[in-house]
Amino acid sequence: MKWLLITTIGKNPGDEWIRIGIQKIINEIDPDNECVLLDKEEPSKYKIPLEFDKCIWCGMPVFWSLAEEQNCKIFWWKDLMFGWPSERRSDFMVLGAGSFFPWGKELETITYKEQLAKSAQDILNRSYCVTARDHVVSKVTNKSIPYMICPAVFSVIDYKKSHELKLANIMPQGSHYAVFGSQEAAIWNKKKYEISKILQQNDFTCVAHNQKEIQFAQNCGWEKIISYNGNPYELLDYYGCCGKYFGNRVHGAIIARGNDADVWSVGYDSRQEAVKLSGARISKPSELNLDEIANWAASDIKAEPFAMDLEFEKQKEIVKRFMLAGKTSPKTQSKPISDSSKKRILFVRTDSIGDNVLASSILPHIYEKYGNPEITVVCQEHIAQLYQHCPYVNDIITFNRKQAVENESYRNEIVGQLRAFKPDIAMNSVFSREPLTDIFTIASQAKELIALEGDLSNISAEIKNKHDQFYTKLLPSEGENKTELLRHKDFLAGFNIDAKSLKPVVWTTREDEKFAEEFFETNGLEPEKTIALFPAAQHCHKFYDNYKTVLQNFREFNFLILGGNDAKEYAAEICGNFPDNCKDLTGKTTICQMAEIIKKCRLYLGADSAGVHIACVVGTENVALLGGGHFGRFIPYSNLTSIVCLPLDCFGGNWKCKYQKAHCVNGIEPKVVDCAIRQTLQRKSDRPRIFVQGNSLWQPQQNQPLWQAFDGMLDTDSVEIIPVGEIPQQTYQNWQGKLCSQKGKFAEAIKHFTKALKVNPYDRNTVLNCGKILSEHNKIQEAKTLYNCYLQKYPDDKKILDSLAKLRINKTAKTDDGDEAYLVSAIVSTYNAEKFIRGCLEDLENQTIADKLEIIIVNSGLEQNEEKIVKEFQQKYKNIVYIKTDQREGIYSAWNRAVKIAKGKFITNANTDDRHSKNALEIMANELLANCEVGLVYGDQIRTKTPNDTFENNCGTDVMKQPEYSHERLLFGCCTGSQPMWRKSFHDKIGYFDETLTCAGDKCVEMAEQEICQSA
Repeated sequence: MKWLLITTIGKNPGDEWIRIGIQKIINEIDPDNECVLLDKEEPSKYKIPLEFDKCIWCGMPVFWSLAEEQNCKIFWWKDLMFGWPSERRSDFMVLGAGSFFPWGKELETITYKEQLAKSAQDILNRSYCVTARDHVVSKVTNKSIPYMICPAVFSVIDYKKSHELKLANIMPQGSHYAVFGSQEAAIWNKKKYEISKILQQNDFTCVAHNQKEIQFAQNCGWEKIISYNGNPYELLDYYGCCGKYFGNRVHGAIIARGNDADVWSVGYDSRQEAVKLSGARISKPSELNLDEIANWAASDIKAEPFAMDLEFEKQKEIVKRFMLAGKTSPKTQSKPISDSSKKRILFVRTDSIGDNVLASSILPHIYEKYGNPEITVVCQEHIAQLYQHCPYVNDIITFNRKQAVENESYRNEIVGQLRAFKPDIAMNSVFSREPLTDIFTIASQAKELIALEGDLSNISAEIKNKHDQFYTKLLPSEGENKTELLRHKDFLAGFNIDAKSLKPVVWTTREDEKFAEEFFETNGLEPEKTIALFPAAQHCHKFYDNYKTVLQNFREFNFLILGGNDAKEYAAEICGNFPDNCKDLTGKTTICQMAEIIKKCRLYLGADSAGVHIACVVGTENVALLGGGHFGRFIPYSNLTSIVCLPLDCFGGNWKCKYQKAHCVNGIEPKVVDCAIRQTLQRKSDRPRIFVQGNSLWQPQQNQPLWQAFDGMLDTDSVEIIPVGEIPQQTYQNWQGKLCSQKGKFAEAIKHFTKALKVNPYDRNTVLNCGKILSEHNKIQEAKTLYNCYLQKYPDDKKILDSLAKLRINKTAKTDDGDEAYLVSAIVSTYNAEKFIRGCLEDLENQTIADKLEIIIVNSGLEQNEEKIVKEFQQKYKNIVYIKTDQREGIYSAWNRAVKIAKGKFITNANTDDRHSKNALEIMANELLANCEVGLVYGDQIRTKTPNDTFENNCGTDVMKQPEYSHERLLFGCCTGSQPMWRKSFHDKIGYFDETLTCAGDKCVEMAEQEICQSA
């Protein structure tokens, strides 16, 4: 059965508990249900499926008669508008505890009475099921309507039921809606403080659902406070242990009753009817007696029977009756809903806050690619709030990381939730995969399991290789030093998504914005004179001890200390030094509230990358202390960022620091941070800045790391490097050369590079930087000389070899007719070889005779994404010819096509899964050039079982020594191996490959080889 479940846009626990409870009811009735969830703030991005079997609206009010245009009903809540055909009206079931008129708002064109009357009439027209609030309608219409228990009560049934906790939820603003602004509100405001003291004395724990309640609880001196962090299941953990509850929040009382707790609820609005139905004690504020409350609070916990088992069965029968007998329109009967075209995507992110902020940039592209898919995000509990208001996410599955790693049964429980989603695609976009990321992705049982090939930062090679075999697709992301956003671009490229630029997002709400506005206003803060400080970090090695020294020179600013509870100790120390202009917000904001706070500040300062990413998202300039763990990978990527760093020879250690203290962070001198802050405040930049502490400011003791430049660890072309203190002459001249080249000052850049090379002619970074600017200014021969000089000492340096291979000027001679005459033409015939094609082309372009090599690729009806990769290489290299056939053809038809257009003197076949030594083609070509009587040459081979092994770094199992050639030996097999080279001219004598052979390919090669060798 196809169900449409429309939930509220409000992301508070009450709304979530309603959804969880309704899902339980549906699952009870229809175990094989397919439930479509619709709960987004931007319905314009979603197409409401008209062809469904049943629809349920839960939570907030539904307005059937507010507007009717073109036979369409409008349901209104805040700025949310859903269009729906009026004929569908009787197919609706409405579940919830709320009132049915706008809270605090009235539409200009409709009076309250008209609203009430029309809503009441429509409620009467609904099929079968109504809500507890509808007793008001009964009074208006004089008609009896059966009540429905608020589904939130079912969310906690059978959850834990240990009954050892006493919980209180004190809403300082009143008894939900109706008390606010009334005489009862004044009574409540007087009593709430005394009631709080009574409950504290009797070992109650305060449950705070928002920032105002947290503040109220702290003002009242509550020591035990549980705050809502965006995960409704976490609060269910507590309510599932509740035995006694006092509060004026409706849903708190409802789910406490679901656990058989003894509940005392305060209030008298229509929503309290749902609480009364559950068997709770209800009082108006004016009816509360403090002595009676004290006696009740001190009494033993006795679970009051819910006595709702029969009612629950009634609810199921009502829903079942609705499901079986509810009216359906002819359209629905003739065309049942089918969501088969809507992809169900599981987006797995098991990492930290900053990683998820960066990963947010992927979601819009995935959403657009698959056209309104159902996306469920898997993330840690405290990160869920990042996705709560994301317009591209339908649901969030959260987990406790520590439990997931250590507790198998808990891990299996999470896996059960993943499988219940029934994903079509599970996407693991984490580059540094870890066992937990792989387990959740693979165990989801999605039809497609897709991940990045990734690195070994967080996982062993053995485990990674084991997991790799379960993925249906592993996406490449080549290169050692890439920012995380470029890794995300590579991930999207695996889905044929060309993301020109990626923009991380933090989806905040108007409430988050108001929180920041009110905080600044209440505390008299000026945004231009306020600095946000993040003193702690997830990793202990990122903690910096000298913030208070740095801030001494900026006393004209106010400082807001942000972060979680782990930062409280640091915050207290800093606030102690700046009591008049420092505010401690640690543990007092959500991530989204923090984002809005940072947005209003003049500057952000901290060592944790999460805060830097958020600052970049909200447009606030930031100064970040960057250590060497993953230097340059996560930041810098924004011109808003100024990095402060102390480059050491231990950089690149993946935060597995071998020192007791992380010198790369704690060794940073305050004067360097001071310089970065002042320059950031004084002038804007068109690129990220890196303020580098010079070696003169780092005097290492024995057994401490040495100063060392970081050039090879990030793309220095994209940043501005600003040394603070003296640095080595070699490094200084190199960086000055980079700076001049960035400004287009070629002559000055060459002077600096020349000075650097006089100090050390074999400094790799200087050679690369100088060679690049030479080639950019068409000084090709000078660049070649520079690279070749370096290679005399370091012949196997891959980066220098790559740079030499990419020099394309004068790479070929010209024939008389103007065509390029290559020495060698390599034929690459590809069919469904996406996994190998990139490595194949890199292998060929890295050959020592790449400037004399023609690559001819024949696409024989491929079904994968080779073409995109080929075109990417064609943009970089001019020596690639691409042929695409309309229909699939045999390998020898493809080879013949290539041979006929080849311009090379010699031909070789380059199979997509084969790799060469760097000088393999040069050696074979030189043999043919030196021996005109030889028609074909070949070499020995190494055999490996590891895909995409390179010749230099392979896991070869054995060496295949090819025997000496003889005509007779060809009778017993292909003795020349799979990578021979032969003269193109012999095809004029002996013809081409036999295209009639579709399976005995080796025989065809053998015959051709024999003919070639005989002709020679």
